[in-house]
Amino acid sequence: MGLDDREWMRRESEERWREGITRKAPRRFRLSALHLLVGGVFAIGLILVGPPIGKFVTKILSPSPHKEPRPVVQSVEESAPSPSQVVAPRETVPIQNSRHSLQECLQGDTVINEDVIRCQHSGELPRKQPSQSEAQGMVSSEYLAKYQAERDRRIAQTRVAQSSFQERAGEWIKSWDGGTRYYAEWTVVNNVIDGTSVCGNHRRGSIEYRECRKGAKVYFREQCRAWERRVASDGRDLSYQMKSRYCVAQSSFSPMG
Repeated sequence: MGLDDREWMRRESEERWREGITRKAPRRFRLSALHLLVGGVFAIGLILVGPPIGKFVTKILSPSPHKEPRPVVQSVEESAPSPSQVVAPRETVPIQNSRHSLQECLQGDTVINEDVIRCQHSGELPRKQPSQSEAQGMVSSEYLAKYQAERDRRIAQTRVAQSSFQERAGEWIKSWDGGTRYYAEWTVVNNVIDGTSVCGNHRRGSIEYRECRKGAKVYFREQCRAWERRVASDGRDLSYQMKSRYCVAQSSFSPMG
């Protein structure tokens, strides 16, 4: 291919290119107008709908703030009682003395009668106040005296029983002549032998009773001497106690009593 052919072809292509641009220009113009129309509509829609959508998107994308609990503070107005709830203080009315003096009630008279007494006590007669003894008078004075006496007697018996110590003792003893043995019983009150109780286990007035008591006198004397020797040997409290018991019985007991 020569130079002329190449030049011709170059020129031919340039002409075709120019023709193509000329033909396509109106179409490109129409496409640009459509684009402008769509863009304008879209811009108007954004103007109208844009703010609500923007708020919605912002609300979704932004983190929700942590709500702290608000302290409940009771106002002074709420805690204060209402005027209807406030109780007004009662007015104190001084009590007037309705009693009258004797001179006012006598009205120049000198006789004190029932009307004068009523006048002094506001129209009422004074009543006698019952005394304490009358108020307690559910029982008679005689019954009350008997009750107090019985109570004192029981208290005295209780004190005697608490302060005294009694025991029952018994021993086999020989008769006064040593021929017969008798079992003798007696009562000891506070370490003192009761003489009236010696040989009480026998019938009073019988021969055995009389012989038993005679033998008891001898037994008390022998026991007094025996416990005196025991005291001298050991000096124990029991020895002194038994010595005192039998020596007192030896001196105070009488078989004929």
